[in-house]
Amino acid sequence: MNAEIVNKFFGSTATVLRDYFHLDVSSGGTASLVKMPAALDHISVILSFTGDLTGQFVMGFSMEVGLNMARTMMGNPDYEQFDELCQSAIGELGNMICGMTSAELTGMGYICDIAPPAVLVNEHASMSFGVPTLIAQPVSTRFGEFRICIGMSPSKKKVPVTS
Repeated sequence: MNAEIVNKFFGSTATVLRDYFHLDVSSGGTASLVKMPAALDHISVILSFTGDLTGQFVMGFSMEVGLNMARTMMGNPDYEQFDELCQSAIGELGNMICGMTSAELTGMGYICDIAPPAVLVNEHASMSFGVPTLIAQPVSTRFGEFRICIGMSPSKKKVPVTS
Protein backbone atom coordinates (compact mmCIF):
# COMPACT_ATOMS: atom_id res chain seq x y z
CA MET A 1 0.00 0.00 0.00
CA ASN A 2 1.20 3.48 -0.88
CA ALA A 3 2.62 5.28 2.19
CA GLU A 4 1.34 8.62 0.88
CA ILE A 5 -2.23 7.26 0.94
CA VAL A 6 -1.82 5.97 4.50
CA ASN A 7 -0.43 9.34 5.56
CA LYS A 8 -3.50 11.09 4.11
CA PHE A 9 -5.72 9.09 6.49
CA PHE A 10 -3.55 9.90 9.51
CA GLY A 11 -3.37 13.56 8.49
CA SER A 12 -7.15 13.79 8.08
CA THR A 13 -7.68 12.11 11.45
CA ALA A 14 -5.38 14.62 13.14
CA THR A 15 -6.96 17.58 11.33
CA VAL A 16 -10.56 16.61 12.14
CA LEU A 17 -9.78 15.97 15.81
CA ARG A 18 -7.77 19.19 16.12
CA ASP A 19 -10.06 21.52 14.15
CA TYR A 20 -13.47 20.24 15.21
CA PHE A 21 -12.81 18.84 18.69
CA HIS A 22 -9.78 20.88 19.81
CA LEU A 23 -7.83 17.70 20.56
CA ASP A 24 -4.07 17.50 20.24
CA VAL A 25 -3.19 14.36 18.33
CA SER A 26 0.05 12.46 18.07
CA SER A 27 1.15 9.10 16.84
CA GLY A 28 0.73 6.65 19.69
CA GLY A 29 3.60 4.53 18.42
CA THR A 30 4.85 2.67 15.41
CA ALA A 31 2.51 1.53 12.67
CA SER A 32 2.10 -2.23 12.35
CA LEU A 33 0.56 -4.75 9.99
CA VAL A 34 -2.61 -6.55 11.05
CA LYS A 35 -3.30 -9.86 9.29
CA MET A 36 -6.78 -11.18 8.64
CA PRO A 37 -8.97 -11.97 10.42
CA ALA A 38 -8.38 -8.79 12.41
CA ALA A 39 -9.37 -8.60 16.06
CA LEU A 40 -11.66 -5.61 16.44
CA ASP A 41 -11.61 -3.17 19.31
CA HIS A 42 -14.55 -2.80 21.71
CA ILE A 43 -15.97 -0.08 19.42
CA SER A 44 -15.11 -0.26 15.72
CA VAL A 45 -16.13 2.18 13.01
CA ILE A 46 -15.76 0.70 9.53
CA LEU A 47 -16.02 2.66 6.28
CA SER A 48 -15.52 1.12 2.85
CA PHE A 49 -14.05 2.86 -0.17
CA THR A 50 -14.88 2.05 -3.80
CA GLY A 51 -13.69 3.57 -7.04
CA ASP A 52 -10.06 3.99 -8.07
CA LEU A 53 -9.08 2.64 -4.64
CA THR A 54 -10.99 -0.06 -2.83
CA GLY A 55 -10.68 -1.08 0.78
CA GLN A 56 -11.52 -0.16 4.33
CA PHE A 57 -10.79 2.44 6.96
CA VAL A 58 -11.34 1.19 10.51
CA MET A 59 -11.17 3.16 13.75
CA GLY A 60 -10.95 1.12 16.93
CA PHE A 61 -11.70 2.47 20.40
CA SER A 62 -11.86 1.15 23.93
CA MET A 63 -15.25 1.80 25.50
CA GLU A 64 -13.79 4.63 27.61
CA VAL A 65 -12.12 6.44 24.70
CA GLY A 66 -15.12 5.94 22.40
CA LEU A 67 -17.54 7.28 25.00
CA ASN A 68 -15.32 10.32 25.64
CA MET A 69 -15.14 11.04 21.90
CA ALA A 70 -18.93 10.76 21.59
CA ARG A 71 -19.45 12.98 24.65
CA THR A 72 -17.28 15.66 23.07
CA MET A 73 -19.09 15.40 19.74
CA MET A 74 -22.47 15.72 21.45
CA GLY A 75 -21.35 18.51 23.79
CA ASN A 76 -22.49 16.50 26.80
CA PRO A 77 -19.64 15.55 29.15
CA ASP A 78 -22.06 13.80 31.53
CA TYR A 79 -23.44 11.29 29.02
CA GLU A 80 -23.01 7.89 30.68
CA GLN A 81 -23.89 5.09 28.26
CA PHE A 82 -22.57 4.22 24.80
CA ASP A 83 -25.97 3.91 23.14
CA GLU A 84 -27.37 4.46 19.64
CA LEU A 85 -26.83 8.21 19.87
CA CYS A 86 -23.16 7.67 20.69
CA GLN A 87 -22.88 5.14 17.86
CA SER A 88 -24.26 7.74 15.46
CA ALA A 89 -21.81 10.37 16.72
CA ILE A 90 -18.78 8.10 16.46
CA GLY A 91 -19.90 6.97 12.99
CA GLU A 92 -20.08 10.61 11.95
CA LEU A 93 -16.49 11.05 13.13
CA GLY A 94 -15.54 8.33 10.65
CA ASN A 95 -17.51 10.12 7.92
CA MET A 96 -15.71 13.38 8.62
CA ILE A 97 -12.27 11.77 8.49
CA CYS A 98 -13.00 9.74 5.36
CA GLY A 99 -14.67 12.68 3.62
CA MET A 100 -11.58 14.80 4.16
CA THR A 101 -9.34 11.92 3.07
CA SER A 102 -11.43 11.37 -0.06
CA ALA A 103 -10.93 15.03 -1.01
CA GLU A 104 -7.18 14.62 -0.47
CA LEU A 105 -7.15 11.46 -2.60
CA THR A 106 -9.01 13.30 -5.37
CA GLY A 107 -6.17 15.81 -5.36
CA MET A 108 -3.82 12.86 -5.97
CA GLY A 109 -5.93 11.71 -8.93
CA TYR A 110 -7.96 8.99 -7.17
CA ILE A 111 -11.74 9.19 -7.41
CA CYS A 112 -13.39 7.29 -4.55
CA ASP A 113 -16.85 6.84 -3.06
CA ILE A 114 -17.40 6.13 0.62
CA ALA A 115 -20.06 3.79 1.98
CA PRO A 116 -21.94 4.82 5.15
CA PRO A 117 -20.17 3.80 8.36
CA ALA A 118 -20.85 0.58 10.20
CA VAL A 119 -20.38 0.87 13.97
CA LEU A 120 -19.77 -2.41 15.78
CA VAL A 121 -19.82 -2.64 19.56
CA ASN A 122 -18.49 -6.01 20.65
CA GLU A 123 -15.67 -6.78 23.01
CA HIS A 124 -14.47 -9.99 21.34
CA ALA A 125 -15.18 -9.72 17.60
CA SER A 126 -12.89 -10.30 14.65
CA MET A 127 -13.45 -9.66 10.97
CA SER A 128 -11.82 -10.25 7.61
CA PHE A 129 -11.64 -7.47 5.06
CA GLY A 130 -11.03 -7.55 1.31
CA VAL A 131 -7.28 -7.11 1.75
CA PRO A 132 -4.71 -9.52 3.24
CA THR A 133 -3.43 -6.98 5.78
CA LEU A 134 -4.31 -3.63 7.28
CA ILE A 135 -1.83 -1.00 8.38
CA ALA A 136 -2.63 -0.05 11.98
CA GLN A 137 -1.51 3.29 13.40
CA PRO A 138 -2.02 4.10 17.09
CA VAL A 139 -3.35 7.62 17.70
CA SER A 140 -2.93 9.36 21.05
CA THR A 141 -5.26 12.07 22.44
CA ARG A 142 -6.02 13.40 25.92
CA PHE A 143 -8.89 10.85 26.02
CA GLY A 144 -6.44 8.00 25.54
CA GLU A 145 -5.21 5.96 22.65
CA PHE A 146 -7.17 4.48 19.76
CA ARG A 147 -6.09 3.09 16.42
CA ILE A 148 -6.84 3.65 12.80
CA CYS A 149 -6.41 0.81 10.34
CA ILE A 150 -6.19 1.25 6.60
CA GLY A 151 -6.39 -1.38 3.88
CA MET A 152 -6.52 0.08 0.37
CA SER A 153 -5.58 -1.22 -3.04
CA PRO A 154 -6.03 0.07 -6.57
CA SER A 155 -9.21 -1.30 -8.10
CA LYS A 156 -8.98 -3.60 -11.07
CA LYS A 157 -9.38 -1.70 -14.31
CA LYS A 158 -12.49 -2.65 -16.27
CA VAL A 159 -11.85 -4.13 -19.69
CA PRO A 160 -14.17 -2.67 -22.35
CA VAL A 161 -16.60 -5.16 -23.83
CA THR A 162 -16.41 -5.36 -27.60
CA SER A 163 -18.89 -7.03 -29.90
